[in-house]
Amino acid sequence: MGNRELKIQWHYSTLAYSPAFFWDGRSSTLEKQVLVPVIDPIEMHETWKNAITKLKGEEVYNRMFYEAFCTAEYDSTHAAKAITQFELTLVSSNSIYDKAVDRTGNDRNIGPQFGSGEEQISRGFRIFNGEVSKNGGGGDCFHCHSADNMLFTNNGFMNNGLDDNPSEGFFVVTRNERNRGQFKVPTLRNVEHTGPYMHDGRFETLEEVVEFYNSGIRKNSINIEPIMVSGDTANGSGSGIADGLNLTNQEKADLVAFLKALSDSDFLNNKDFSDPN
Repeated sequence: MGNRELKIQWHYSTLAYSPAFFWDGRSSTLEKQVLVPVIDPIEMHETWKNAITKLKGEEVYNRMFYEAFCTAEYDSTHAAKAITQFELTLVSSNSIYDKAVDRTGNDRNIGPQFGSGEEQISRGFRIFNGEVSKNGGGGDCFHCHSADNMLFTNNGFMNNGLDDNPSEGFFVVTRNERNRGQFKVPTLRNVEHTGPYMHDGRFETLEEVVEFYNSGIRKNSINIEPIMVSGDTANGSGSGIADGLNLTNQEKADLVAFLKALSDSDFLNNKDFSDPN
């Protein structure tokens, strides 16, 4: 198997690995998630019956649904399957970071090899993977957004200390108080282009996000993740991120530069993913 093939395996759509969808995890599969935006009053605010009627008014859709499902009587189930299959083709695998990994022959035991002119990105990567220190230099991002799996998410639900009294989050699914305030950890792939940030969109820029982790975490937030609170890091009881990262302005800029290096212009400009009209 060639390196390119192996890389595509690693980079298969982050959606394929997710155990649940929406910020609060209320949909357990992509096909269930697909059904929600159509009927949600703050999104399309439509019924699936009307949506299918509109689709059947377009001959191109009638033809494509028949070719895919061998039926002219398609419904929301067929539409959900079709959208899900399309979503699983959304594979991003050619960012600056990916190219740096390629230079290692995709050897997971070797750190990414950034090229000439990418020194700031390289510094940002070290900060991303660095432990918290009173002298700065570490962002401790890797615990939740590990680069090891190439997805830049642990696919978990966590409370990152946004508020002292957080909104429900994953609690709406589990009804377990321990999950109150936990929200889905998103992938950082193409994060430069996915703002605003956090489950409620409170931050407009990556700089604001970095500053939140640097100095704005609410360490007394109900159910804040234990890994974020100060403790004996040697025994894995806490990273201390909630006490602040102590990053300098340069280190914060370096970290943002690395996050932007996760953007994949080939993916973002792929005409197959653009408006077909």
